Amino acid sequence: MGSDRLASAADYIVSAQQAHQTGRLEEAEAAYRNALGLEPRHPDALHLLGIVHFQTGRQDSAFDLINSAIGQQPNIAPYRYSLGLGYQELKRLPEAFEAYQQALRIDPNHYESLFNSSSVLESMKRPREAIDFMERALKLRPGDVRASLSPARLLKESNRHDEARGVLETARQANPPNARILAGLASRHLMLGAFDDALTTIKEAIAVDPDDPDSYGTLGASLQAVGDLDGASKAFFEGHRLRRSVAFPDEIVICKSKLQHDIEQLDYLVAQGRGAQFAEYAETMRSVLATVSPSSTSMTG
Repeated sequence: MGSDRLASAADYIVSAQQAHQTGRLEEAEAAYRNALGLEPRHPDALHLLGIVHFQTGRQDSAFDLINSAIGQQPNIAPYRYSLGLGYQELKRLPEAFEAYQQALRIDPNHYESLFNSSSVLESMKRPREAIDFMERALKLRPGDVRASLSPARLLKESNRHDEARGVLETARQANPPNARILAGLASRHLMLGAFDDALTTIKEAIAVDPDDPDSYGTLGASLQAVGDLDGASKAFFEGHRLRRSVAFPDEIVICKSKLQHDIEQLDYLVAQGRGAQFAEYAETMRSVLATVSPSSTSMTG
């Protein structure tokens, strides 16, 4: 009888997971509850029902359910990981980080816990530790696009441009052409003075996604770096045109963060003695940035 009851609970869980994976949450919850009706302490049913509660805004009961699952099976890393997700969603970052560490003590190679530990540490303004966790994740999945973009950004912010370039190059080689990877790699080439590589790579990014306005900013900076000022002007204009086309027809959108990023790139080139002409262009961009109020995102055309 006991084995029949376990099999029936397992059948309900299989049915629930099929509904859960296709977004039929009410159906999934009913099936998980049927499983728990037969096996009230079934850890997988408790855990998965807790996830449904998280997804439907019932955080308190979600934590209770997942903690009950942990009480039954304390050495299952995904249970601890799910707690971390719940805490992270609620911006309870120290608790999220601790939950991910509990998962990693059980399974040091639990990829999602490594990845999310890095994300939490970045939000907590602890970039060096965030990089360490992301590098551990990348050792498990060297070409993962999502994991490559995060450490590349963190390394860039720490002025570790060559390491960021290496991360992105690995991801480039491991994946089909990806515009975000290529654009990030082009920016790193530019910052390191590899202007021809930057130009070639950003053109590849635009070939993959010709509608990304940010890529045209990198294209413009790359063209200016190799002395093609006319081409650079056209590239910057195209970037502004694309931003305008997705906003309002009577506005030119000023992407302040992107503008600031471009200014930083130009300042770096000037500091490296790679072209005094960049200083004048950077000052022009600063003048534009100064006209945008802190709450403004556009200028009327």
